[in-house]
Amino acid sequence: RIYSALLRCPREWSRERKLRRVDSIMHTLGMSHVADSVVHKVSGGQRKRASAAVEFLSTRPLLFMDEPTSGLDSATATALVVKLRGAASHEKRTVISTIHQPAWNLLADHFDRIVVLGVDGDRGGTVVFDGPPRSLPGHFAEGGAPSPEGENPADHMMYVLAGEGGAKWATFW
Repeated sequence: RIYSALLRCPREWSRERKLRRVDSIMHTLGMSHVADSVVHKVSGGQRKRASAAVEFLSTRPLLFMDEPTSGLDSATATALVVKLRGAASHEKRTVISTIHQPAWNLLADHFDRIVVLGVDGDRGGTVVFDGPPRSLPGHFAEGGAPSPEGENPADHMMYVLAGEGGAKWATFW
Protein backbone atom coordinates (compact mmCIF):
# COMPACT_ATOMS: atom_id res chain seq x y z
CA ARG A 1 0.00 0.00 0.00
CA ILE A 2 2.73 2.45 0.81
CA TYR A 3 5.04 1.98 -2.19
CA SER A 4 3.04 4.11 -4.63
CA ALA A 5 2.31 6.68 -1.93
CA LEU A 6 6.03 7.10 -1.30
CA LEU A 7 6.49 7.87 -4.99
CA ARG A 8 3.40 9.98 -5.65
CA CYS A 9 2.62 11.95 -2.50
CA PRO A 10 4.49 15.16 -1.72
CA ARG A 11 7.95 14.49 -0.32
CA GLU A 12 7.38 16.68 2.73
CA TRP A 13 4.44 14.56 3.92
CA SER A 14 5.12 12.16 6.80
CA ARG A 15 4.77 8.42 6.30
CA GLU A 16 1.64 8.48 8.49
CA ARG A 17 0.03 11.18 6.35
CA LYS A 18 0.79 9.17 3.22
CA LEU A 19 -0.82 6.09 4.76
CA ARG A 20 -3.91 8.13 5.71
CA ARG A 21 -4.07 9.34 2.10
CA VAL A 22 -3.92 5.76 0.81
CA ASP A 23 -6.65 4.67 3.23
CA SER A 24 -8.86 7.62 2.28
CA ILE A 25 -8.57 6.94 -1.46
CA MET A 26 -9.09 3.20 -1.01
CA HIS A 27 -12.26 3.96 0.96
CA THR A 28 -13.54 6.49 -1.61
CA LEU A 29 -12.97 4.05 -4.49
CA GLY A 30 -14.55 1.17 -2.57
CA MET A 31 -11.34 -0.83 -2.21
CA SER A 32 -10.73 -0.99 1.55
CA HIS A 33 -11.65 -4.68 1.63
CA VAL A 34 -8.81 -5.54 -0.78
CA ALA A 35 -6.21 -3.12 0.62
CA ASP A 36 -3.78 -5.89 1.57
CA SER A 37 -4.39 -8.09 -1.47
CA VAL A 38 -1.85 -8.81 -4.17
CA VAL A 39 -3.00 -6.89 -7.25
CA HIS A 40 -2.92 -9.84 -9.67
CA LYS A 41 -5.31 -11.74 -7.38
CA VAL A 42 -8.15 -9.20 -7.44
CA SER A 43 -10.86 -8.77 -10.08
CA GLY A 44 -10.41 -6.75 -13.28
CA GLY A 45 -12.60 -3.96 -11.93
CA GLN A 46 -10.59 -3.84 -8.71
CA ARG A 47 -7.34 -3.67 -10.70
CA LYS A 48 -8.71 -0.73 -12.71
CA ARG A 49 -9.72 1.01 -9.48
CA ALA A 50 -6.28 0.30 -8.01
CA SER A 51 -4.71 1.97 -11.04
CA ALA A 52 -7.00 4.97 -10.58
CA ALA A 53 -6.18 5.04 -6.86
CA VAL A 54 -2.48 5.34 -7.66
CA GLU A 55 -3.22 8.38 -9.82
CA PHE A 56 -5.32 9.95 -7.07
CA LEU A 57 -2.41 9.70 -4.62
CA SER A 58 -0.81 12.75 -6.14
CA THR A 59 -2.14 16.16 -5.24
CA ARG A 60 -2.24 17.39 -8.82
CA PRO A 61 -5.47 19.22 -9.71
CA LEU A 62 -5.57 17.56 -13.13
CA LEU A 63 -5.53 13.79 -13.66
CA PHE A 64 -5.19 11.92 -16.93
CA MET A 65 -6.81 8.49 -17.08
CA ASP A 66 -6.01 6.43 -20.18
CA GLU A 67 -8.88 4.07 -20.94
CA PRO A 68 -9.89 3.35 -17.34
CA THR A 69 -12.87 1.26 -18.48
CA SER A 70 -11.20 -0.86 -21.18
CA GLY A 71 -11.80 -4.56 -20.71
CA LEU A 72 -14.59 -4.06 -18.19
CA ASP A 73 -18.22 -5.05 -18.61
CA SER A 74 -20.65 -2.12 -18.76
CA ALA A 75 -21.81 -2.45 -15.14
CA THR A 76 -18.24 -2.51 -13.79
CA ALA A 77 -17.20 0.33 -16.12
CA THR A 78 -20.10 2.47 -14.94
CA ALA A 79 -19.35 1.69 -11.30
CA LEU A 80 -15.71 2.72 -11.82
CA VAL A 81 -16.62 5.98 -13.56
CA VAL A 82 -19.12 6.80 -10.80
CA LYS A 83 -16.37 6.23 -8.20
CA LEU A 84 -13.85 8.32 -10.16
CA ARG A 85 -16.35 11.12 -10.62
CA GLY A 86 -17.19 11.07 -6.92
CA ALA A 87 -13.53 11.13 -5.92
CA ALA A 88 -12.77 13.95 -8.34
CA SER A 89 -15.73 15.96 -7.11
CA HIS A 90 -14.86 15.35 -3.45
CA GLU A 91 -11.28 16.51 -4.01
CA LYS A 92 -12.20 19.26 -6.50
CA ARG A 93 -10.04 17.80 -9.25
CA THR A 94 -10.46 17.52 -12.99
CA VAL A 95 -10.20 14.12 -14.65
CA ILE A 96 -9.44 13.87 -18.36
CA SER A 97 -10.02 10.40 -19.72
CA THR A 98 -9.76 8.57 -23.00
CA ILE A 99 -12.59 6.12 -23.55
CA HIS A 100 -13.12 3.93 -26.59
CA GLN A 101 -16.53 2.44 -27.35
CA PRO A 102 -18.41 3.84 -24.36
CA ALA A 103 -21.92 2.85 -23.47
CA TRP A 104 -24.25 5.78 -24.11
CA ASN A 105 -25.61 5.93 -20.57
CA LEU A 106 -22.06 6.00 -19.22
CA LEU A 107 -21.18 8.94 -21.45
CA ALA A 108 -24.43 10.86 -21.11
CA ASP A 109 -24.91 10.40 -17.38
CA HIS A 110 -21.38 10.56 -16.00
CA PHE A 111 -19.31 12.92 -18.14
CA ASP A 112 -19.66 16.69 -18.12
CA ARG A 113 -18.00 17.24 -21.46
CA ILE A 114 -16.60 15.13 -24.26
CA VAL A 115 -14.22 15.84 -27.11
CA VAL A 116 -14.62 13.52 -30.08
CA LEU A 117 -11.78 13.13 -32.55
CA GLY A 118 -12.11 11.88 -36.11
CA VAL A 119 -9.52 11.13 -38.76
CA ASP A 120 -9.05 13.89 -41.32
CA GLY A 121 -6.90 12.48 -44.10
CA ASP A 122 -3.19 13.03 -43.57
CA ARG A 123 -3.81 15.43 -40.70
CA GLY A 124 -4.76 12.61 -38.36
CA GLY A 125 -7.04 13.34 -35.42
CA THR A 126 -9.23 16.40 -35.64
CA VAL A 127 -11.98 17.64 -33.33
CA VAL A 128 -15.44 16.77 -34.63
CA PHE A 129 -17.39 17.50 -31.45
CA ASP A 130 -16.69 19.27 -28.17
CA GLY A 131 -19.46 19.71 -25.64
CA PRO A 132 -21.93 18.02 -23.31
CA PRO A 133 -22.54 14.38 -24.25
CA ARG A 134 -26.31 14.85 -24.49
CA SER A 135 -25.71 17.37 -27.32
CA LEU A 136 -23.97 14.74 -29.47
CA PRO A 137 -27.09 13.24 -31.13
CA GLY A 138 -28.35 16.71 -32.09
CA HIS A 139 -24.95 17.62 -33.50
CA PHE A 140 -24.94 14.62 -35.82
CA ALA A 141 -28.62 15.14 -36.72
CA GLU A 142 -27.89 18.78 -37.70
CA GLY A 143 -25.04 17.51 -39.87
CA GLY A 144 -27.32 15.12 -41.74
CA ALA A 145 -26.61 11.92 -39.85
CA PRO A 146 -29.38 11.51 -37.28
CA SER A 147 -29.14 8.54 -34.96
CA PRO A 148 -31.78 5.92 -35.82
CA GLU A 149 -34.44 5.36 -33.18
CA GLY A 150 -33.21 2.94 -30.54
CA GLU A 151 -29.56 3.03 -31.64
CA ASN A 152 -26.85 3.91 -29.16
CA PRO A 153 -25.82 7.48 -30.14
CA ALA A 154 -22.18 6.75 -29.24
CA ASP A 155 -22.17 3.70 -31.55
CA HIS A 156 -23.90 5.71 -34.27
CA MET A 157 -21.23 8.41 -34.02
CA MET A 158 -18.52 5.76 -34.40
CA TYR A 159 -20.25 4.26 -37.47
CA VAL A 160 -20.62 7.70 -39.08
CA LEU A 161 -17.02 8.69 -38.42
CA ALA A 162 -15.70 5.31 -39.60
CA GLY A 163 -17.65 5.66 -42.84
CA GLU A 164 -17.22 9.36 -43.58
CA GLY A 165 -14.05 10.18 -41.70
CA GLY A 166 -13.60 13.32 -39.69
CA ALA A 167 -13.05 15.88 -42.47
CA LYS A 168 -16.76 16.69 -43.00
CA TRP A 169 -17.46 16.79 -39.30
CA ALA A 170 -14.42 18.92 -38.52
CA THR A 171 -15.64 21.58 -40.92
CA PHE A 172 -19.21 21.23 -39.61
CA TRP A 173 -17.95 21.68 -36.06
